[in-house]
Amino acid sequence: MMLMLNRILKILGTHMNLILITGIVSMACTLRHDHKNTLQIDHVILAIYDLESGIRQFEEKTGLKLVYSGIHPNSDTQNAIVPLEGGMYVEILAPKNSLGMVEYFQGFRELKPIGFAISTPDIHELERAMDSLQFDTNGSQSGERTTEKGENLKWKLLMIKKPDLNINPFFISWPDDARHPSSNQHPKCNLEGLKLNTLYKAEINQILKKFDSKIENLTISEGEQSLAIVINTPKGKIAF
Repeated sequence: MMLMLNRILKILGTHMNLILITGIVSMACTLRHDHKNTLQIDHVILAIYDLESGIRQFEEKTGLKLVYSGIHPNSDTQNAIVPLEGGMYVEILAPKNSLGMVEYFQGFRELKPIGFAISTPDIHELERAMDSLQFDTNGSQSGERTTEKGENLKWKLLMIKKPDLNINPFFISWPDDARHPSSNQHPKCNLEGLKLNTLYKAEINQILKKFDSKIENLTISEGEQSLAIVINTPKGKIAF
């Protein structure tokens, strides 16, 4: 095919060659312009005062086996995860064992949803879009944790700065060469639904619309802050 194209270019001459090159460049620019920074759910977070208690509660309710996933060296937390279908996962978040009872977690005797992450392939593009929408953020920040096997996982985070936006989504981007936490096990469950009540429904929808993203199983309602998660498990639909 390339041989035939070269023969055509020789016949048509330099002028036609320039027209063809210009067209290719124009088409490439159009493709870049049409690129969508698709947003999707990355993981949901359940908080608990003690990780072992959280693992036990989750496994008893769902019949699913959690995997200890390591500590966050830049914070006071550690976690365990279970993968969901579609490249998502559930994160059980608790204080590090060495810290004992941490004030923030004192009220979490039962597993409680405290937030969820939406993934983006380009955190910097998202940050620029946030600026254009006049959202106040702390800018993209680096995060990391060390797994039980000693693997160092790194990511980028972007959060909207609102004092009562604790359980609204934050945004995460994984490096291309990173192994996503959901890939550590074969998923045996899926996210049935994620229901968010928020005072910022319009703002969140504005972000999703900016990137032409409709997130399946996410329902956003206007109201006081609350979050409910339903997972399809070997023991049926389980709500948190």
